[in-house]
Amino acid sequence: MLTEQTARRHLQDLLAKYERMTEAERRQLTEDGVIRQFIDILLRDVLGWPIEDPARYKYEVHTQAGRPDVTLLPESGGVIFLEAKRFGVIKQLEQARYTTASTITPGQLALPGMAADRTPEEQQAINYAFGNGGTWAILTNFEKLRLFNARRDWLVLSFEEPSAYVRDFDLLWQLAYPNVLNGSLDALSSQRHTADVDKDYLAFINEWRQKLAEDIVQRLDANPWARRPDGEIDLPLLRAVVQRFLDRLVIVRFAEDHLVIPPGTLRELYEVRRSNRYTFTMDEFLDRLPPVRPAAQLRAVRPRPGGPGQLQRCRPAAAGGQAV
Repeated sequence: MLTEQTARRHLQDLLAKYERMTEAERRQLTEDGVIRQFIDILLRDVLGWPIEDPARYKYEVHTQAGRPDVTLLPESGGVIFLEAKRFGVIKQLEQARYTTASTITPGQLALPGMAADRTPEEQQAINYAFGNGGTWAILTNFEKLRLFNARRDWLVLSFEEPSAYVRDFDLLWQLAYPNVLNGSLDALSSQRHTADVDKDYLAFINEWRQKLAEDIVQRLDANPWARRPDGEIDLPLLRAVVQRFLDRLVIVRFAEDHLVIPPGTLRELYEVRRSNRYTFTMDEFLDRLPPVRPAAQLRAVRPRPGGPGQLQRCRPAAAGGQAV
């Protein structure tokens, strides 16, 4: 059985191997090379995973959500879906830019009211787990390693550089096979704290409320509804329109968090619109959501095809009718 002392020694050997590589060698190493030369060794020699056992460790298994690079199947149940990337592909976390630490721990991660924006690579890993009814997803290129709870759509733990494995080995050791069998992933996920959630959420919403309102005002030719007959800005209407639009975005993110719709739905709608100008606009997608307020209230504004910020006011419906 792998001991912690032996695991630490194997980790030092693996880090030395990485440090001996030149930048050119790292750029040339393929995704499969990263898996075979670093991720497999990390999981087998440092974390004790039985990667030679095909019942516990599978490469590119076809699933209903795609083909994850590695599927880990612990004896205790609870499949872990691992998505691997080449060196340099996974970008630094926003939280890591404001700290000297290279590990983002569960205690540093507040529980969100809405899931944080994900990179396409992160969302891909989460979707593998979520789409297959799993809980755990890992995104890694060895240089960085992130553990996600896909059912909650939140980040649990992130190592932001290889040296962090040594500095925070106790945390890394929670990913060791024997510890996973004993429920270490659930224990890590439960350590996320709830402090300042409301404060952070309010600051986030206020920031985007102001940005959207300013964008509308800067494009008054495309948004004549925002002017009163005397030419002044209709502030009550502007506030109502902006708030209604934000409300709908919040509802979608809330639905993602609570698994009413798959995580990443909003991002997928955005990507569809960005790649095809002839499909629905984002707000037209939102228009197809079930109503959440009385029909007589204003619906969300509808962007015109001309570009961002070109919004039109939607007429309120007659009493008892549907908004148009």
